[in-house]
Amino acid sequence: MTAINVITGAFIILLGILIKHGNMENLIAGYNTMPSDKKKNFDQKGFSTLLRNCFILIGLVIIVGNFIFQWLGWLLLNQLIIIISVGIFLPYLLVRGQKFDHNNSPEKVNRNQKIILSVYGIFLALLIVFLLYGYGNTKVKIENTKLEILGLYGTELSYDSIDKVELLSEIPKVQLKTNGFSLGCVMKGNFKLDKVGKCKLYLKSVKAPFIKVVYNGSRIMFLNFAESKETENIFQELNSKIKN
Repeated sequence: MTAINVITGAFIILLGILIKHGNMENLIAGYNTMPSDKKKNFDQKGFSTLLRNCFILIGLVIIVGNFIFQWLGWLLLNQLIIIISVGIFLPYLLVRGQKFDHNNSPEKVNRNQKIILSVYGIFLALLIVFLLYGYGNTKVKIENTKLEILGLYGTELSYDSIDKVELLSEIPKVQLKTNGFSLGCVMKGNFKLDKVGKCKLYLKSVKAPFIKVVYNGSRIMFLNFAESKETENIFQELNSKIKN
């Protein structure tokens, strides 16, 4: 994760410098297609300076924040540092950037700023709701005839389709998320694991134990909860259903 954050941060810093000092102003969204008479009323120099400064700050927050969060052991925030950095500076860039377009009246600039902040606020609220929903504990229902997993990327398995359940002290390394939710130690949905291949994960913790469910011949699902006792209880209950 450190390599990705450092490379991303360095690229954003370089991009900001090139836009300002490398005659790459055409990368500014909308400027390249703007009519020549409107370009005259657009403060390209001032906006490119703002853009450079914001990009440098975004890149520095990503790089420095990565090492700070890693040192503090805040792995979840370390994984979200790119989103956090962009989320802090992007609305400022969009709102502040309105003042450099002199084609718009002060009233229109004010209206555009309010629209940008409103859209950003709605998006941020929806993102927080999604993250909280996905990060929540996996809800499992042990029914009379089936195992049902509720919530994000939920699924259900009839007991007839389950071949075996095991309680493991570790699981293979996660290689790839193919269609799922991943935030810190929480993983839900479809992933690819070393020596296992494609499987389903419903993990709330990286700590043992883990429930391994083999179903439909060769398909595999791993499941656990934040509390090890809850994982053990679900395993015992599910195991008794399979045996019956």
